[in-house]
Amino acid sequence: MCGIAGLFHYAEPALAARETVARMVAPLRHRGPDDQGVHLAGTMGLGHARLSIIDVAGGHQPIFNEDRTVAVVCNGEIYNHRELRQGLEERGHRFATRSDTEVIVHLWEELGAGCVERLAGMFALAVADFRRRKLLLARDRVGKKPLFLADDGRRLGFASELKSLLAAGLIRPEIDPQALDLYLAYGYVPAPWTIFRGATKLSAGHLALVDERGARVERYWDVPTEEAQDAGPAADGRLAAELERLLSTAVRDRLESDVPLGAFLSGGLDSGTIVSLMSEAGSRPVRTHTVGFADRAADEREDAAAVARALGADHVETEVRPDLMDVLPRIAWHLDEPFADPSSVPTWYVSRETRRRVTVALSGDGGDELFAGYGEKYAMHLMEERLRSFVPAPLRRGLFPALGRRWPRSARLPRALRLGGLFRNLSVEAPRSWDFDRRLIPPHLEERLLGGRRRCDPFVAIEPHLARAPREPLARALYLDLKTWLADDGLVKVDRMSMAHSLEVRCPLLDHRIIEFAARLPARLKLASTTAGTTTKVLLRKVAARRLPAEILARPKRGFAPPVSRWLREDLRDLSRDLLLAPDAFGRDLFERREVERLLDDHAARRLEAGWALWTLLMLEVWGREVARPSSLASLEEVRYAV
Repeated sequence: MCGIAGLFHYAEPALAARETVARMVAPLRHRGPDDQGVHLAGTMGLGHARLSIIDVAGGHQPIFNEDRTVAVVCNGEIYNHRELRQGLEERGHRFATRSDTEVIVHLWEELGAGCVERLAGMFALAVADFRRRKLLLARDRVGKKPLFLADDGRRLGFASELKSLLAAGLIRPEIDPQALDLYLAYGYVPAPWTIFRGATKLSAGHLALVDERGARVERYWDVPTEEAQDAGPAADGRLAAELERLLSTAVRDRLESDVPLGAFLSGGLDSGTIVSLMSEAGSRPVRTHTVGFADRAADEREDAAAVARALGADHVETEVRPDLMDVLPRIAWHLDEPFADPSSVPTWYVSRETRRRVTVALSGDGGDELFAGYGEKYAMHLMEERLRSFVPAPLRRGLFPALGRRWPRSARLPRALRLGGLFRNLSVEAPRSWDFDRRLIPPHLEERLLGGRRRCDPFVAIEPHLARAPREPLARALYLDLKTWLADDGLVKVDRMSMAHSLEVRCPLLDHRIIEFAARLPARLKLASTTAGTTTKVLLRKVAARRLPAEILARPKRGFAPPVSRWLREDLRDLSRDLLLAPDAFGRDLFERREVERLLDDHAARRLEAGWALWTLLMLEVWGREVARPSSLASLEEVRYAV
């Protein structure tokens, strides 16, 4: 795993920009502490910070073709590089290293931008063709690796993190008001937006071709959206065997490493299945890692230990007591943008502890989004869809909004009893209700906090995906989750928290061949509702049932979210008040102070369950103080929170 950065000058030569590219690479040292490289030729400059994984001695980047007219920098891993290399050598290409990255320059020579479609892996890459004065930028299919862009008219810059674009002077720390509204709604800034004006994210599954005329962005991959064909229960055994084969291949591909390798283990179905397949493929016990917390609600050690014993893993568990006043600024600095997913805290700690023993870790990320792991949520979406078909649209739109305001929505209630949310959802069509359920701050509360100054409808982030989403309700919900929450929250959290500790995390379940297979499955092989309840991940459970103890499969989903509501009433009560209500608060000109104070008071007194909303405001405040203020930019060339 690494960090990349670079420049494309539209007119003048780039040779004078060596110091600028070096400044862009400097803030990425946590992503690549082992080696750095900068190369400039013609109008382009490439920079790289390397975490050495494959060909430790010979994999210095940039990597060139035979006559040094094409160069590449890549963050990530290309898992099918051996197969690609063999074909390229048969066509006469000569390789200088064992690095997986080297296949990219030769594929570019053969296929141009089409080379990206041949890559199986996780990557953000830049290919510079100095002779043709072209630059290819690309990001993997689901967005495991980040890539930010900025164009000031004279040059286009790219980097793995926003810090590099700030360091180059390509952008200033000026907040995009639309991006702020999106953050307040979802707790993250969705692609292609970034929190700063003038910068964008290259979306997952997209590439950009840059020449002297500018950048042209295009999609090169998407989740299959054709309607699933159900061959009936007679085909279930064959489909389970095919899924197991795909999983086994994906795990084996991700075991290649010249440095120590292990796995995150939560005790759930997804990570347990991955560790089982790792054990089967390797000759020694898998090194597994779990962190636990004193708060039982956020502690998975007991479940993880049971799986580790069953699989014979070399298991280490660590209890951590989060020093939130110390760790939250560190997390904010590494995330670059405001980010309100509190599971970033345990992910920070499990990455730190795992890095003490290994450099690469496999994880179970992706299983929930592919196989409908959030059972209660998806079951409610399907129920709402059925109810809409029985109630005339004029009645739903006319009466239900008022009912939604009168009935309870408390997060402490079972989802089915939150009638306020149900009536609100039924008053709109399915995509809007999906959007409402993703909101961390309800629209009416956001309006109060902003004093009616909301600049955009956050639904603008969802609409582009709707045009391509499947029609079948469950498939549509899974598609939207994969395109939005997973790409812009789940995978961002994993990348930034692991890279903060120079740890590479690989996600076998998010192999694009598994994604394509899962997308074509009928809904009944993902989510099944009976009188006994809802069964999630139906087909994946059939695979896991042959590998994991029955009691593991029977355990309810726990999740990885710490108890933010309790933290904000106890551990963080004074800190949150001091930060959010301070005279110099970052949010003082963004929010109505009396509404923030009322929210703090109501939550502390348990008159309102506002944990998620307050956490969203708190993380924006911490980020604003740590990253967005000009005083925080002076030391961008230093890794301020070295581990």
